[in-house]
Amino acid sequence: MQMISLRAQPLIIVAPNQVGSRWQFVFEVETPGVYSITGDINNLDVLTNECKGIPMIVDLDEQKGLAAHLITSGSDQNIWFSTINTLEIK
Repeated sequence: MQMISLRAQPLIIVAPNQVGSRWQFVFEVETPGVYSITGDINNLDVLTNECKGIPMIVDLDEQKGLAAHLITSGSDQNIWFSTINTLEIK
């Protein structure tokens, strides 16, 4: 949430919930395309790049063996971002 808040103020934050072995949460921002170099609302390249390598606390209640930093791509990826149509969830 801190990384998301660096570029835009999150609005309408849905509480995290567990889906299988993963956690997910939904949020909205007031400026579409703020997380993209080109302003494309479906491209999250800036957010993905900014989160790469960010340290995180591990060995709490999550899956054992997680890296102590965010990995945004590759076979060891431990965080994913995707856009959704907010009209579908309202």
